[in-house]
Amino acid sequence: MENIGIYSGIVVDGLQNGRLINFPTANIDVESSEIKNDFGVYMAVVEYEKNMYLGIANFGYHPTESKLLAPILETYILNFDEDIYGKILNVFLIKFLRGEKKFASLNELKKQIEKDKIFVLENYKKYINDVILKNMPLK
Repeated sequence: MENIGIYSGIVVDGLQNGRLINFPTANIDVESSEIKNDFGVYMAVVEYEKNMYLGIANFGYHPTESKLLAPILETYILNFDEDIYGKILNVFLIKFLRGEKKFASLNELKKQIEKDKIFVLENYKKYINDVILKNMPLK
């Protein structure tokens, strides 16, 4: 697996903007001392309760809404719909997709996330080791 960053943490409340555009995210506060990656969007694998899921993670300050004072790791988990506030997630950043960008509107952001999702679904096998896929199939 082309692992370029691992972050673990408790899922905390966010701004709820992801829900507005049908891309709800699991938000993890990241201490500045833990930051190892550039701000931006990543293909991700999320481990939750011994299950692995594909994800799209944004690491940064929410530039479209520009309301955050500290960076956060927010991850849209594909094929997942559970209440996980207060639960621990492990997020493996696999491939850098693009830098963080301020969009003109939430609708423009939604269009970009839809493109990111298509890329992840079409290309994840190129970036995730076959051994991982065999032993812990993605949901």
